[in-house]
Amino acid sequence: MVEEGVVLGYGFVDLQFQVAHPQILKKVITPLADDLDARHIVQSYLRHKRVKRIIEY
Repeated sequence: MVEEGVVLGYGFVDLQFQVAHPQILKKVITPLADDLDARHIVQSYLRHKRVKRIIEY
């Protein structure tokens, strides 16, 4: 999860699960420290891997 350019963490959610509020996602993610390495990993992953869905709120 990235919020306003800050890496908060990562997690997996069943695509059938309706996520209405970002607060719900914040409770189920695994937190990450927001540092240069975390940002690079997220950016690289999004550039090189096929992502099923990006949820914008």
